[in-house]
Amino acid sequence: MLSLLIYCEGSEAVAAPKLVRALSALVPGVVRGLMADVHLLTPASEVYEAIAAEAGLHHLTDEADGFGRSLGALKGPWCLALAGDQRADGALFDALEAFIAGPQRAALLRSAPQNLAQRLLPTLAPVSGLLWHRAQLAAAVPSSWSALRAALRPRQTLPARTYPL
Repeated sequence: MLSLLIYCEGSEAVAAPKLVRALSALVPGVVRGLMADVHLLTPASEVYEAIAAEAGLHHLTDEADGFGRSLGALKGPWCLALAGDQRADGALFDALEAFIAGPQRAALLRSAPQNLAQRLLPTLAPVSGLLWHRAQLAAAVPSSWSALRAALRPRQTLPARTYPL
């Protein structure tokens, strides 16, 4: 089982519609029983609060170390952090199931290539998610997306991709 953190940033006028589409793409993963609890980290806003309440998500704001508090609230042995402006497809859920069946480690999830340079060098595609076993973060809880990536030092990239909304 996975604990999922969806990290959303930006103005609600632009980010909220993307977040709703991103959440709807995750329904098959919930139906498959892959995700145990889902947490939403957003800027403080009534719109985001309403989305979280409607979807039945745990909601925290990114004020006062919200990122670290969100990571601390994740309960499952495996954790996944996703950008809120990305859409997952069915291949992601297959890749997640295969990954968590293996040893404890961390992996990156990248967005699908959007230009020629990213098609030629897929490592140029933006990181859209991080997957790790809880034991990977035995020390202090990171307080930002970049600190989480630095703490995990993932050496593997999942074969699945996400797609920008």
